[in-house]
Amino acid sequence: MLLNMRDIQTDDLVSLDVLDIDMALSISKNSDDKYYVNVNKKYRTDEVFATKEEAEASLKLISSIRNKLESELREYE
Repeated sequence: MLLNMRDIQTDDLVSLDVLDIDMALSISKNSDDKYYVNVNKKYRTDEVFATKEEAEASLKLISSIRNKLESELREYE
């Protein structure tokens, strides 16, 4: 599964395999009172959220997807 993200420094769009990303998920708020999901220190998701709760739901979804994919991979080994 590919995850679309923005480089935090350059705002460039990238798409990386979710299993290849070193994840350290967190929420941040910008100066316009909008929220982002930071994937790690380098990337944030491409989505902007109006509320912290929406951003947290997205963070939980990404975590769940990653955990499910890792679990499925263990079954094939």
